[in-house]
Amino acid sequence: MSEISEIIRDYWTERSRTYSDSTLQELYGDNAQNWENILYGDIDKNQNLRILDIGTGPGMFAVLLGRNPNFEVSAVDSSKGMIEQATQNAQKFGAKVNFQLLDAQQLPFEDDTFDVIVTRNVTWNLPHPKDAYKEWKRVLKKGGKMIYLDNSASTKPRKEVINTLIQTMEENYGNPDAIHDFSYKILLKIKKAKKIIADYLKVESEQIFFTAGGGDGNNLILQGIINANLRLKKHLITTKIEHPSVYEVFKYYENIGFEVDYLNVDKDGFINLEELENVVKEDTVIVSIGAVNSETGAIQDLKKISEIIQKKNKDTYFHTDFVQGLGCTNIKFDKIPVDAITVSGHKIYAPKGIGSIYINKRVKISNVIFGSNAENGIVKRTMPTELILAFAKAVEILTKEEKKEMNHSQKLKEMFANKISEEIQDIKFNSLLDSGKSSPKVLNVSFNGVKGEVLTHFLGMYQIYVSTGSACSSKKGNSRILEVMGLNQSELDGAIRFSFSKDNTEEEINKVVKRLKESVERIRKMK
Repeated sequence: MSEISEIIRDYWTERSRTYSDSTLQELYGDNAQNWENILYGDIDKNQNLRILDIGTGPGMFAVLLGRNPNFEVSAVDSSKGMIEQATQNAQKFGAKVNFQLLDAQQLPFEDDTFDVIVTRNVTWNLPHPKDAYKEWKRVLKKGGKMIYLDNSASTKPRKEVINTLIQTMEENYGNPDAIHDFSYKILLKIKKAKKIIADYLKVESEQIFFTAGGGDGNNLILQGIINANLRLKKHLITTKIEHPSVYEVFKYYENIGFEVDYLNVDKDGFINLEELENVVKEDTVIVSIGAVNSETGAIQDLKKISEIIQKKNKDTYFHTDFVQGLGCTNIKFDKIPVDAITVSGHKIYAPKGIGSIYINKRVKISNVIFGSNAENGIVKRTMPTELILAFAKAVEILTKEEKKEMNHSQKLKEMFANKISEEIQDIKFNSLLDSGKSSPKVLNVSFNGVKGEVLTHFLGMYQIYVSTGSACSSKKGNSRILEVMGLNQSELDGAIRFSFSKDNTEEEINKVVKRLKESVERIRKMK
């Protein structure tokens, strides 16, 4: 068990008694009937079924289902304290359940064991949720289907990308920094990978450097540039809606004495260009503005932003976080002068743990990482050849398929938006449908009278996976981005991000709309 898994297990063991008390209140109260109605809405109570309750906690679902003599119920949890409380609760209510102390990500059951899997309040506790989904699907009998609409958080790697990764690990496993011929051949492959990425972005390939991902790249660029120029300049500019790997960097420098201007956005998530023009000063080191917002999909006008910065202070650097821009916009950088760009692999069907940055030759930047001599001293770590070539393969395919995939996602986005507008009352779209102003892959919607995290769990019971916002900030209460856009508390509470990919279908959209409508109606009735 990993260290993070142990921390999560210990936390819930400590909370097991108090959590059990709240579960008992539900079981003894009216809410028990509500949950039974939800469960039996999709489960035939008269059938002989094998059911698995994953992350049972104090046994809410296990107890409700275990009272049915037709069901053979197994329930698992990684917390010993939770299993003890669940066992006691099952005895109180005469429920027959086989409780087991197990990791939800590593189940000992054979393939195709269970007719039904139920789970609640589990996914957000898992260090590796995608591994868990795979494991749950394995033990579930054929006929079920998972629908994944959280592609802005991460995408499923392409088969071609996985094959490239495996082949590279088998054939090009040498350290590219070594001096022998084997390593030199690897370096040539890495050079080719840089060109693929540079050609896509329309920048110089020798100015591409590989990182451990988007957050890593943002930190390398921002801290490296600020540190290299701190003797002369102490003013920084960003927006109030940046990704945490940008926003928190600026907060850090503000706390140690830098002057920082955080640009506001309008109700649609766009910055005010006049405000930007007014705050650029003589000692402004850098302006960092993300191209595409991860929660709403809003696409900023990088060309106009760049022109304003150049007009006000040609020595001020311009950085854009382009992680959500890959495959989602028509933006290319041959006609938009920027000084630094961040991109990441796992948003475009490549593995996690790999990304790249572009740094213009004119940029004065200092090292943030010290170690290897790799990457011309910019990123001083041994280059992960297998991840780099897999990332390049994903970009290579994207270059050919981008237009088709964007059109596909935009079609699904519009279809989904139209259907939920017709089927569900009292909702608010926090994303625009215009593909020129918003990513075709992102639709953020507020369902008034519904808690977003509750709705995600309801949909999860149908193997439909969405999120309440950015994966890097979705567990921290209200969305900072939506707050800045002016949403009220009910709209903030009920906000859900749906993000589409090449793998999603119209059939899936119809199913999601059906289950979404049912879930929203049930939650609203429970209040």
